[in-house]
Amino acid sequence: MGVGARALRRHAGAGNARAEPDPAHVPASIIREQRALLDDEERLALAQRLLRDQLDDPPARLPAVLVLLFGQRITRLAALDVDAVTVTDSRTTLTLAVTLIRLREPLAGLAREVAGHSRRTGSRWLFPSSQGNRPLSGERLRDRAAKLGLTNAVHARNSALAALADQLPPSTARRPDRPVGWCRREVVQGHRRDARHLRRPPR
Repeated sequence: MGVGARALRRHAGAGNARAEPDPAHVPASIIREQRALLDDEERLALAQRLLRDQLDDPPARLPAVLVLLFGQRITRLAALDVDAVTVTDSRTTLTLAVTLIRLREPLAGLAREVAGHSRRTGSRWLFPSSQGNRPLSGERLRDRAAKLGLTNAVHARNSALAALADQLPPSTARRPDRPVGWCRREVVQGHRRDARHLRRPPR
């Protein structure tokens, strides 16, 4: 068997390994678990605690808050380059995929702290491993976030996405011709309600 054929077989095998399971064979309990939501007040309260009250382990607090507010996957956050966080003048931005998001305080300060630490250590990763030359694994980052209170990232992510979707203007649903990037920007802008909530001084 030639090298090309072996490569094709490996590629096909890898594709099969990542194939989505047939929904007809997925137990209903697992489907319910994947669709469950975290209570919205609990979600925002945890985000506020991680931003205002709990000061330990900033590299775990940042991805936890990004899950709670933006519905991000921790496994994808773990692979972020440190240059995903940029600071220009008084503006701090975070690039998620191809979307540039302006962060507001206190989230902006947390992002600057995490990125600054990575840059000082010479790592190219926003969440570097102990070796520094590779990113922290998604599993390890999830475990650290769980110790801070994000015990079920799937439920938190579902709730964040549902909250962002609720803030989309009705015209979005009526305009399937709109480009994906436009819809994504509308979702990102919808986080301002949560940001205003988090900027309120604690009672």
